[in-house]
Amino acid sequence: MEKELEVKILNIDVEEVKAKLENLGARFLKSENQENIRLTSSKFDYIPKGSFLRIRKFLDKNGKEINSELTYKEHKENKFLKEFNEYNVSLKNSEDMLKILNFLGYDKLDIEKKFRTSYKLRNAHIDIDIWDKEVYPYPYMEIEVSNYDDLCEVLNLLGISEGEICLKSLPELKEELKNRLINRGDNLSEADMQLRLGRLEYEESKIGLYDYVIKNDNLEKTVQIIMTIIENEKKLEETKIKN
Repeated sequence: MEKELEVKILNIDVEEVKAKLENLGARFLKSENQENIRLTSSKFDYIPKGSFLRIRKFLDKNGKEINSELTYKEHKENKFLKEFNEYNVSLKNSEDMLKILNFLGYDKLDIEKKFRTSYKLRNAHIDIDIWDKEVYPYPYMEIEVSNYDDLCEVLNLLGISEGEICLKSLPELKEELKNRLINRGDNLSEADMQLRLGRLEYEESKIGLYDYVIKNDNLEKTVQIIMTIIENEKKLEETKIKN
């Protein structure tokens, strides 16, 4: 069993984060393709909220399973951080384990794939996750430590403020993104919603080409930001003309 404190940093520029980690002397650990299978039951609800049962497959470049592990993450109450007790078991055959768990009643599978790059910085394990676009369109960084002091040290090294920290799980992030689309009142079908999510991923990949990026989650606030940008750009142009 391992104690784990975990935070996420959302909407990162992957190459920028990698460069910063390398400049800080972080040790590259590995890059890998993963298939993550979260298991729940249609018959009972024994797993407490915030905890989860998962089989993780490690895949080669052709999608073939190399090895796998069974994990139970036990959520611990913590007002400030995501805290888990993590239990891991290496598997020789993930399919046999899935059959056993199905016999035991864990018949609902949520299967999601991602590409993960991992580093070690001081006493922190850092993962950069890029999920398949239909899972979650934005890359993020996950920082895992065993104590609060180690977390503070790494956040300070990376120049990350408290306001940039996210404590939400992937299911919570997916639900938040889905609700944001629903609340726009477009009455999207599931297929249209997936197309919209794919568009989000494309726009995210082009962020470096733009001078400004605005998150439109409040129309009035967004209009004010745009008007401020326009006014500032006008002033800059007037200054250039005068000079």
